[in-house]
Amino acid sequence: MLSMGILTGLILACTLTSSDLTLSEKVGQLLMTSIYPDEPDDEPDPYLKAYTPGHLLIVGNGWYPEKEKELIKRHQSKAKIPYTIAQDLEWGLSQRLKNVPIFPKNRQLRLCPPSLVEAMGKEIARECRILGVTLNLSPVIDVVNNPNNVFLKDRSFGDDPDIVAQLGLAKMRGLSSGKVKSCAKHFPGHGGTELDSHFCLPVLKRSYKNLKELELIPFQTLINEGVECIMMAHIHLPLIDPRGQAASLSPYIIQDILRNEMGFKGLILTDDLLMSAIMNRLTYKDAALLAYKAGNDILLFTNYQPGGVHRVRDALRDAHEALMEAFEKGVFPIEELNRKVDKILQFKASMVSPAEDGELITSEALGLSELLISTFGSGDPVPK
Repeated sequence: MLSMGILTGLILACTLTSSDLTLSEKVGQLLMTSIYPDEPDDEPDPYLKAYTPGHLLIVGNGWYPEKEKELIKRHQSKAKIPYTIAQDLEWGLSQRLKNVPIFPKNRQLRLCPPSLVEAMGKEIARECRILGVTLNLSPVIDVVNNPNNVFLKDRSFGDDPDIVAQLGLAKMRGLSSGKVKSCAKHFPGHGGTELDSHFCLPVLKRSYKNLKELELIPFQTLINEGVECIMMAHIHLPLIDPRGQAASLSPYIIQDILRNEMGFKGLILTDDLLMSAIMNRLTYKDAALLAYKAGNDILLFTNYQPGGVHRVRDALRDAHEALMEAFEKGVFPIEELNRKVDKILQFKASMVSPAEDGELITSEALGLSELLISTFGSGDPVPK
């Protein structure tokens, strides 16, 4: 059952517009930060209250689902404006949690009928709703055409752009029919790189024509079918934008290509701006300002490294302060901010109520898991 506080917040989200928010709250709607099931209950509260992020990413592996559900419920109950609760669950809850149904990794599913991938997506959505996760940061629709790629490994559906498009679309449809938002990633495609953007800025020497013939096919397919959110990649494409910056910070790639050429109308989310591809070159404040200026709607600051929580909180503070100053001084127009915030609030208003009752492990879920793993394998190493 939903608490009265959460229910009231969800009703409020359906009626809010940017005119109802303070400038600080508007800026907060541009920011996604991470929370951790293993930190003290009230540890993030001062930061969340001061910098009003609109979106929370659940970070970490190996938790029990009951702990995560309680974490989400606790934060939603305190929120003036309901949070988007995001998590990387690319092949399901078992990617992050214990004691949940297990599904194959995406690479194992490259020969799977789309109907089964859609069924898997719908089941993952059902499980997300039980926990309170409203945005699954998937499907991964990068086309892995470089055998030396270390960034994606088992996360992609393979090297055929049409198969990746079909399976990515099936996953999106499954999540959508299960009432959970999806986010296609990593635009314009990380599959041709060798280096890992967690540690450096990979370079992809492809022309726009080359991208259209390969990497962009899955993205265009999902855009045509109404995907609501796309995550930008931290990769440099010198033949398209020679200024030496990541695609996630490129106005040309985001606004000219993704918005104007490909017709994407939804929300654009950066990949983690604390990844070394960005932090090797920029401060927290500069990263936030450049990412917003490039055309992103939501700026992600998280950290998967142990002990990284203080870095995340510092980045949230600096990003909020830098954006506040930019709007107050007229560097960025308030009218543009209002349009972005209204779009974000509309996205939130269409989210399904979190923390539904139900069992994560059901006979139907186990049956689908057994069918997929027995047919396609799990993707995990076989014990010796």
